[in-house]
Amino acid sequence: MSEGEELLELCRLVLESDLAMVTVKLGSPTLVTSVRTRRTTFAEKLATFGGTVGLFTGMSFLSAFEVLFWIKRSAEGLLQRSLRVKRRP
Repeated sequence: MSEGEELLELCRLVLESDLAMVTVKLGSPTLVTSVRTRRTTFAEKLATFGGTVGLFTGMSFLSAFEVLFWIKRSAEGLLQRSLRVKRRP
């Protein structure tokens, strides 16, 4: 018997002694189905955008609004000062 035949016989013996059969039975023949929709609400879009901005820039919507508030306030102050300077005789 060659070495290849011996290995083949060994594989057959192992397969015969270690073979197991598993039977699976289901309790009822029901199937659960789900429907996928692509609709997203405005709140979901806003949350996704805010999460992405927060992740990549470290900024929240509150921080962005605060920055815009201070820019607006500074611009109004500069505008009022320039109007006062122009009114002086």
